[in-house]
Amino acid sequence: FYSADRVVTISIKERNFAPERVNLQSVNLNEEALDSLPALGTWKQAGDTYTTSIVLRNDGTYNFTLDVTDKAGNKAIQYQSDRFIIDKTFPEISISNVEDKSANNGEVAPIIQLSDINLDSRTMVISLVGVNSGMVNLEGWYSISTDKRTITFQDFPYEKTVDDLYEMNVSVTDMAGNTTTERITFSVN
Repeated sequence: FYSADRVVTISIKERNFAPERVNLQSVNLNEEALDSLPALGTWKQAGDTYTTSIVLRNDGTYNFTLDVTDKAGNKAIQYQSDRFIIDKTFPEISISNVEDKSANNGEVAPIIQLSDINLDSRTMVISLVGVNSGMVNLEGWYSISTDKRTITFQDFPYEKTVDDLYEMNVSVTDMAGNTTTERITFSVN
């Protein structure tokens, strides 16, 4: 996983090099959708070595082969890249069932939705801090869906000790290292 553009540099050492006999092709393994590759750029020569680069800018899954044949028809051993993913998109966090900057005297049962194609739910961190009560131990306060993308809080207890002004922070990171944090403030009366 990569969270930025990837530059693929191709170097070929061949005295009888023919750029029109270089074939860079996406390879579809395991029937997964692969993103197309840009065309090869201009080749630069330094002695018998020819080099070009392509820049992969789009989010997607990439896997490619490189076939080279010289002017005499001799074929090089095919190069097979490893499969890799470019993901520059940050996860999305949506908090519902309680409004930011709201005063609440009824049900307070936040629902958190996490969205990202390459979500790493193991990185999810939820904190709840009360102005008076400090850091709240959230053990037993919420349940997590089986796909680990929906967190549903139980209704806050209707007890005087729970009345407070709270800040809830939620953060999550995807497999490429893109991190999103969402924060809301609300009171429970």
